[in-house]
Amino acid sequence: MKVSTHQFTLGLIAAAVVSLTACGGGGGGTAGVGTTPVTTTVMDGLIYNALVCVDSNNDGVCQPTEVQGRTDETGKVTLNIPSTQFATAKLIAVVGTDATDMDFPNVKVPVAYTLRTSAGKHSVISPLTDMVQTKMDLDSTKTFEQAETEVKTEKGLDLSVSVTVDFVANRDKDSAYKKASDRAREHVLEIQKSKDELSKLHCEHTDQEDSDDDRVRKMLATNSPNASLDLENDADVKMACSATSNTKCDDVKKAKIKPVTLSCPTPTPTPTPTPTPTPTPTPTPTPTPTPTPTPTPTPTPTPTPTPTPTPTPAAQTITFTSPGNQTMGIATPALSATSTSGLTVTFASTTPSVCTVSGTVLTLVAAGSCTVSANQAGNTSFAAAAEVLRTFTVAAALPPVVVASAAAGKLLYAANSCGSCHGTPPSSMKVLNGANSPITISNAISSVGSMSSYSGKFSAQNLTDLAAYLATPTI
Repeated sequence: MKVSTHQFTLGLIAAAVVSLTACGGGGGGTAGVGTTPVTTTVMDGLIYNALVCVDSNNDGVCQPTEVQGRTDETGKVTLNIPSTQFATAKLIAVVGTDATDMDFPNVKVPVAYTLRTSAGKHSVISPLTDMVQTKMDLDSTKTFEQAETEVKTEKGLDLSVSVTVDFVANRDKDSAYKKASDRAREHVLEIQKSKDELSKLHCEHTDQEDSDDDRVRKMLATNSPNASLDLENDADVKMACSATSNTKCDDVKKAKIKPVTLSCPTPTPTPTPTPTPTPTPTPTPTPTPTPTPTPTPTPTPTPTPTPTPTPTPAAQTITFTSPGNQTMGIATPALSATSTSGLTVTFASTTPSVCTVSGTVLTLVAAGSCTVSANQAGNTSFAAAAEVLRTFTVAAALPPVVVASAAAGKLLYAANSCGSCHGTPPSSMKVLNGANSPITISNAISSVGSMSSYSGKFSAQNLTDLAAYLATPTI
């Protein structure tokens, strides 16, 4: 059957038109129910004709069966991602030697490389997003935010910069994004220079081994030879990059950047199968007569030793006499108690807000009810004694007595041989109270030897007045 070449060509053109109906460049996937259109931008500069796909099987490679498309001259492509994969979809951009970095529109990309985004981060695909994903690959416990902060810190970027923002669109109006654009370009130069050196080794890979891109990006993340390289302040770079030629700036940077040192992975040798030996026939053995077993002697049981009984500690009791009611400001007696065991008794206060105990010393803290415990813990011979408690009242300190006057305290007294020791002696050898208690105490004076004495009771006011007078007897 003869096929028309003209018709076949038209068919291919029609198919191509159908495949490029999505927004941006060559769109991927079929729009409709069950899909979500996502537009992403691939950038170092804006990358034209990069192959972008949804890494559905997470193998880091764009498979023919995966949703994919090509970027336009603005670096954009729209993919119709299945809605069930939208939140977890990782995007891959393969920047091949048929792609163009629009910062260098007159040349093709010299060395192919691959960029990636993290799951659910679809707005841009750039060297910065690829560095973040590499951090997460090396440590699966790391979140996107943690990895992003690490990358920005290592590259000296302002923490306000977001790796998911289009730095190409912002670099001419924001110095922070201009710096982000420079660091991204330098990272691409590191990858390209390292891959160029690695290609000279002509390594062979198995399906189980990392690709050249994976090996290079992991080495750059963990042991970059350019970690201390400060291109931003390099005099040669400053001079070259101040010119209008991006190519000259790029060439000077590339000359100063060092590739990572890599070697071909050692292939795992295929083990040589061990030949199965021909079995030698085993001769039939002559049966050995079964010997008569020697009877096992019955062991003599070891007698169980009789345990030595533990003596029961004797009981003991405590005798503890209450110190009685106490008054604040007045010295307290030493605490005293005895035990029938003769062992020392210890004291403690169960009401530390009212009273405390240290050894046998009782200290009053405040008015109230004080309880003191007496204990004896016992020893190997005596069991612990039952606790004895003694409770008593602690009264507030007596208020000071106000003395009306020393003159009112002329409580007079007399002696046989002292007619005027303190004022004028009373008649009939009687003691008179002062002005505070104007009564006469009859028969108050009695003779005891050569000295007369008073026998009777004075009130607190009497005593206070008398003390005031005796302190100032001239009044």
